[in-house]
Amino acid sequence: TFAVRHKFATSGIVGIAFALSVVGMGSLKQQFFPTSDRPEVLVEIRLPEGTSIETTTATVERLEGWLDEQPEARIVTSYVGQGAPRFFFAMAPELPDPAF
Repeated sequence: TFAVRHKFATSGIVGIAFALSVVGMGSLKQQFFPTSDRPEVLVEIRLPEGTSIETTTATVERLEGWLDEQPEARIVTSYVGQGAPRFFFAMAPELPDPAF
């Protein structure tokens, strides 16, 4: 076949194609999750090691109560004794246009 008879030309073509693909990858926008336009604040509370779960829960509930009083805070979620999900996909769907 052609590739076997012209191994240097084939190797050169493959090398050039590989180099062009590496250069081309530099111009691609890479993003694991799309950026979100939703305003969001994450708060992490750390109490001294050995603090009881009840004390931690009470502290978090006090903070939640304060946040509920803030007009800017519409949704408050907390996790006690475990971490929040590692990955969170905040999808903000486009609402239907009333003109249609």
